[in-house]
Amino acid sequence: MLDDASPRDLEHTSSWASFLPNTQSSLVKDASTSATGAGYVSPSSEPNDAGHDDESRHLLNEFTKTTVYLLYSTSTRDTLRTHLYNLAQQSEPLYNVLIAIHLYTSNPENPPPQFEEYYDRSLRMFRDQLARYDGTLNEGLMSAGIFICTLNLFQANPWSAHLKHMLQVYGFDASGGQLGRFADMKLRFPVEVMAVMDLPTFVRGRQTTTLGIWTRFRGAQQALHGRKESGVELVSGIPRSLLDIFATIEDESAEAAFLSWPGEVGEVPQCHLWEAYRLAGVLVGRRLRRKQHDETHSGSGSPTAETLLARLVAALDALCDTRLRPEYSHLLALNATLYPCTAARQEIATLRGRPGWVDQLRRILRLCEPYGKTANAKTVDKMLNEALEGGDDDFDIDEVAKKRGVEISLL
Repeated sequence: MLDDASPRDLEHTSSWASFLPNTQSSLVKDASTSATGAGYVSPSSEPNDAGHDDESRHLLNEFTKTTVYLLYSTSTRDTLRTHLYNLAQQSEPLYNVLIAIHLYTSNPENPPPQFEEYYDRSLRMFRDQLARYDGTLNEGLMSAGIFICTLNLFQANPWSAHLKHMLQVYGFDASGGQLGRFADMKLRFPVEVMAVMDLPTFVRGRQTTTLGIWTRFRGAQQALHGRKESGVELVSGIPRSLLDIFATIEDESAEAAFLSWPGEVGEVPQCHLWEAYRLAGVLVGRRLRRKQHDETHSGSGSPTAETLLARLVAALDALCDTRLRPEYSHLLALNATLYPCTAARQEIATLRGRPGWVDQLRRILRLCEPYGKTANAKTVDKMLNEALEGGDDDFDIDEVAKKRGVEISLL
């Protein structure tokens, strides 16, 4: 068992603040020296936030200084902070839901009274504006819908119905949708995030069916631009080429695609994260096929579950240790550890013979998972602990979540 007082654990605190950039001044420095940070707006040059009271303006500013960095997994040098602030000035539903998220994350176990006020207001405005949809796509309203889903998933509340309804209204579901809408670069952020949220196995206990948005979104890029966009998706922190494989994880060909994925160039923490996801994809895919076709083992020549799990734990452990290295302080890869950790902890038969790996996985989540106090994370942890204690290697997190009436997000 690992020593909880080891030197690499000493800098840990239980506060979400431990996962945020050290100071705002360091953020300004990072953004000014980064090509992706060219859109950084200093406080003195931010758009005038007229029409809101002092409390609302203060809370939104606090969101842009802190909470925003818990909502995606690439870098503090990306321009999402500024983009959301500017977009919120044009969209009241978005303005209010960003504040609601900030209030909730300040104390997930006991949010302040204003939380419900801001959330209810954002939800009411979102529904009213969506009901008046006239065929014009509004990035602010689409983003508000995404963050309403985010707030519900933090609380382990059913939320996929919000996503499905929004996709249907905008014509992104299987019943319609124009290629141009999927590939419109002005709407790339909300469309791509909705597509990621719709990916199979990223949400368990889902009460709505997967709509296949990612595959159609990528197909539209290919059809209209002659290529699929490369690089790293902002919210998940995962290369789009790897997400392409996750979109097909239920297919027989997925395991070979994961094992042969060539990878992409990134910074050290990112490479550890991508390796963890690649290996997790193999394990999760095997469990899906075992359930569907009663398969009991992988194909000849494929690595065993124990081998995959050993490499997965090693990748996560290496990723967790990068949090102590200042040269990587701008990276947010640690925000994305829940999916691979959950995949690893479902391998009950192997873990019961490797208790040290269980300790490592729990340590990784304790030190590196910024959402540990949310109802979503607690629900996942409780289910996995029960499965381990019961020795149930056929544990199906999707079925258990459905029976309990919860939707859990592993994003």
